[in-house]
Amino acid sequence: MVFIKISPYTPFSLTILTVSISSILSISPSEHSLHQVFKSREELMEWVRNTGRSLGYAIVTKRSKAKDGYVSKVVLMCDCGGVYKSVKDSSRETDTRKINCPFEMVGKFSKENGSWTLKVKAGEHNHPPGEYMEGHPIFKRLTPNEHQLVAELTGKGVFPKDILGVMKERDENNVSTIKNIYNARDKIRATDHKGKSLMEVLMSLLNEKGYTFEISTNRVSNKLEDLFFVPKISYKYFLDFPHVLLMDVTYNTNKYKLPFLEIVGVTSTNKTISITFAVMRTETEEKYLWALNCGTFLKVYLETANHFSPRTMIGISSI
Repeated sequence: MVFIKISPYTPFSLTILTVSISSILSISPSEHSLHQVFKSREELMEWVRNTGRSLGYAIVTKRSKAKDGYVSKVVLMCDCGGVYKSVKDSSRETDTRKINCPFEMVGKFSKENGSWTLKVKAGEHNHPPGEYMEGHPIFKRLTPNEHQLVAELTGKGVFPKDILGVMKERDENNVSTIKNIYNARDKIRATDHKGKSLMEVLMSLLNEKGYTFEISTNRVSNKLEDLFFVPKISYKYFLDFPHVLLMDVTYNTNKYKLPFLEIVGVTSTNKTISITFAVMRTETEEKYLWALNCGTFLKVYLETANHFSPRTMIGISSI
């Protein structure tokens, strides 16, 4: 076991701090190559990231060089390297992580050996190692496996906060935040919806999830104006509790600012259950009648199943 006492103003050398890595013990802070060979750039980056993290440093890509579409060289730096450049004039005082840390490494691909090697160009930091990694964005990023987990759990309807909880249970060193989960979900949706219009995505989801739906279009432009839809599970709810229905409209709950009509049932324990929904262009009597007429198939469904129709329907007083 080696204990090293370091002053806050003393440069921190990679060769001093990595006491656990025998390949780095004998090399000086000047330019040197590590006795480490990597099968791929991903393996190299993973090693650098994990080693840096264990020492309290975050190593990021400074720049890379590609030839014929293949990356053959990558320059790595400490995330405290460089100097912050403000993009706009401001009188506000802002803090920055960049303090011009000189640490730099270079990874190169060898065609002869088909492998990657790593060379330390400058092995010293001008700041002490960090005790907590939450402040480094590079460690908040999701790994490919974590990204796949987000995709799978999102497809199963798991909430973002629960997805984050699962990730932290699997990896105690995970420092991702709920924002990282939301960003990953957005990227997944963008990939799934690539090449499709919003209307195509909507119709596809309604069909895939087994919704019953009706649409109303503009007679001139043929654009969608109103949408009525019923989730598959609502049929079971409606059969169990068909006696009372409540109808109400909410506003400003969607990006298009359209009135959102919701019809809910009431259980025997006075809990509300969602039955049908409708997005309408305008809140007029004509639109309400259209939505109610769309819902008549529910009455037929009850009669077919030998159930009574709703005995009470409570709606908006203006209807």
